[in-house]
Amino acid sequence: MNLPFLMTFLLLGINSLYDLKKKEILLIPTLLAGAAGALWKLAESGSVILLLLSLVPGAFLLAVSILTRGQAGAGDALLLCAAGTWSGAQSMLLCLFVALFFLSVLSVVFQLLKKPVREMPFVPFLLAGFLCQYLLFDFG
Repeated sequence: MNLPFLMTFLLLGINSLYDLKKKEILLIPTLLAGAAGALWKLAESGSVILLLLSLVPGAFLLAVSILTRGQAGAGDALLLCAAGTWSGAQSMLLCLFVALFFLSVLSVVFQLLKKPVREMPFVPFLLAGFLCQYLLFDFG
């Protein structure tokens, strides 16, 4: 187990619990973890380009949040940016796609059960996506 995995897991895990309970993320700890991850990424790789690339999946989700007028949470996007500083763009992009797949499957299940849900916390899906991509592909 390495530091990027541990930090990303803690960041997504703690925020998953908070998202399930309060339907929001822990903003200040997430921003601090993101800043620490950015410093770590710069110290580890020395590349500003790699740091900027690590923010792309979160920036994509932030654009979706803006385009949907907040239907997708901006906090989720900030969390994805913070996690990206630790685990990198490739890991977080796959994490995002897996999370969206899981969310879609669960939405279909709820529709089939005639119990449509208008809102679901997204961070637990990000955590599940991160764990799946790590176990299957190990980008860490």
